[in-house]
Amino acid sequence: MASRKGMFVLNAAGNEGGGSWLYIGIPADADSILSIGSVNGSGIHSNFSSQGPTADGRIKPDVSTMGEGSYVCQPGYSFSAGNGTSFACPIMAGAVACLMQANPTKTNMQVLNAIKATASKSTSPDNLYGWGIPNVCAANAYLQ
Repeated sequence: MASRKGMFVLNAAGNEGGGSWLYIGIPADADSILSIGSVNGSGIHSNFSSQGPTADGRIKPDVSTMGEGSYVCQPGYSFSAGNGTSFACPIMAGAVACLMQANPTKTNMQVLNAIKATASKSTSPDNLYGWGIPNVCAANAYLQ
């Protein structure tokens, strides 16, 4: 519903990839949202990152960003590396905010489609990486 009202919605894909249930669940399986999977610093799919397809056969996640070995702030002003799609999702949220600010006349769906159309696996999406690792500069050019 939020997406239909024009909001850009992102959701972490989940961390079920290494367990007995491998798949993305609710709400990451929703249509018209950007579900974010995890890769490591070399761009390799993180084994814990949930995979698609959705129950109705759609490709998910939509894209994958660094969620393995991502640095996060800890209490006491220290930093440590952590793993999870919940770390990958905010990285993409910042990129989406930049794209939306740079392209204020574009709709949420136009931005979502530009991200997918310019990601590393845009011509051959799959259920591990989705449309791949985003290229935000290319997405911005696509929107221009």
